[in-house]
Amino acid sequence: AYSLSKFAQNFRQEMTKGELNFPIIVPNLFSPSILVESWANGGSVKDFFVEVGDGFKEMTQALGGQISEKIQKQRLQIAESIFGMCMKMFLRDNYMHGDLHAGNVFYNEKSHSITILDAGHTSSVSEEHAGHFGTFLHGVCFGDAEEITTSLLKMNDGDPEKVKLVDLKNDIKAAVKRWIREDGLGHDGRPVC
Repeated sequence: AYSLSKFAQNFRQEMTKGELNFPIIVPNLFSPSILVESWANGGSVKDFFVEVGDGFKEMTQALGGQISEKIQKQRLQIAESIFGMCMKMFLRDNYMHGDLHAGNVFYNEKSHSITILDAGHTSSVSEEHAGHFGTFLHGVCFGDAEEITTSLLKMNDGDPEKVKLVDLKNDIKAAVKRWIREDGLGHDGRPVC
């Protein structure tokens, strides 16, 4: 309940504009073991996107005009809204949704609004790791696998001996290559951040 209240406070401007919603708690149906929230209209954002993976660029080029301009605009609006919300959570508020995935993000086609569900897990970056987190985001925005890896290792509070360094570096390089071209742009030719 606290997380929903905190997100509603942090995103009150976006909520007032009808761009972003968090469920409202029904106070008379609230107890330590029960939480009833308002209904969220719409459907999971996963329904608006095709599976993205190897060959995504080729697939979209092959489809050409088959993906309507309206659907492309919807997808872009959804992605930009989620990205903007996440950046505000990370950079402005330092209070992040801890389980953000397509099943917890609803999109309402009629109002073009997004509702974020299941805010039970949250996180924030400690002061000790704030600089490393900034470096991590910089690495993500510029597709620098080495910078991403180094900053993640510096934020690791676990046993460094348990990190399989070669596997971690290879996995991050593969992820960067999958989403970011060598020139630092996304595969759609637009900046990543």
